[in-house]
Amino acid sequence: KGTGSCFRWNTEARMHVSCESQMDSKEAAKIDTLRMERDDVFDTRRAMRHSEMKSTVISVCRCSERTAERKIEKWKQYRLIKGPVANLWEKGS
Repeated sequence: KGTGSCFRWNTEARMHVSCESQMDSKEAAKIDTLRMERDDVFDTRRAMRHSEMKSTVISVCRCSERTAERKIEKWKQYRLIKGPVANLWEKGS
């Protein structure tokens, strides 16, 4: 139900037009939040080691070690970070 095609009425076109589903907009908002957190963590750094990244996530996001690990895994899942190249992780797309 939440992932199917969605339509809304467009008065200019005087017909129903397709629009983004609620699930897509929620997913996009989640990715934007993750991207902002990643940018805060990397700040001016180009790359960092996993341990350094985890400790920085803990201090910047004020979260536990386990939550920091989950955030890093989400960044990997959405390709917001890439690596490790020479044991360093960089910002992705």
